[in-house]
Amino acid sequence: MHTRKPSTIFLQLSLLSLMIFITTSSQAEPTKNPVPKNAHTISYGSGWECDRGYKNRSNVCEKIVVPENAYLTGKSYSRYVWECIWGYRQDGDSCKKIVIPEHAFLDSFGRNWQCIRGYSKRNNSCAKVQVPEQAYLIEASNGSEWKCNLGFRKTNDTCLPLMIPDNAFTTNSAYGSGWECIRGYKKARENCLKIIIPTNGFLSSSGDRWKCDRGYKIANNSCLKVKIPTNAHLDYSGDGWECNQPYNKVQGECQ
Repeated sequence: MHTRKPSTIFLQLSLLSLMIFITTSSQAEPTKNPVPKNAHTISYGSGWECDRGYKNRSNVCEKIVVPENAYLTGKSYSRYVWECIWGYRQDGDSCKKIVIPEHAFLDSFGRNWQCIRGYSKRNNSCAKVQVPEQAYLIEASNGSEWKCNLGFRKTNDTCLPLMIPDNAFTTNSAYGSGWECIRGYKKARENCLKIIIPTNGFLSSSGDRWKCDRGYKIANNSCLKVKIPTNAHLDYSGDGWECNQPYNKVQGECQ
């Protein structure tokens, strides 16, 4: 009986394992999509992408039609595969030259026009802004506009003076009265009345009302001292009291 040598058996087993590994690896490797015309290979995704100037449509690279006065953006994955050159604006599938009216200039993006200072956009032209007395030019989204000087308010096409009472100042607001009372005074209809501060009181930070010192409370137009019962202390607000622990408030006392 012929007996195989151990070395021969080992060699045959090694060859068999190698063949099994190669077969398994080739089956496990995914098959990449074939690279179509006008495309090139990449190391991610589907394994290919269209060349510049072409766009993927159902795994076919179709040539991008770029209209006159436009250029490729290089963003083949976007709907904006081309853009108009400076001074032109997209109009459907073409680029239309921007017509710049008198007293206007093309903006820095080259996509629109703006009126020069002193003019305002009116439809497709720039109209001169008529600035009334006691007003000045300001910049606006449509070009220029005007605003009344301090102490005046816009009324139709003019600037009328505000009626400002004594002890008041102008706020230059387009709404409300257009004025506020100075600190220490409060508004009363069309006037500013002086605030009378009682004893043990002070003018608040807003300047239009008064408060009582800590330990006092408002009573009509005066400040009354807070009466603190036994086993109590002033509360957080300073115009009331609360019982010390472990006492409880019972009928105005701490028990």
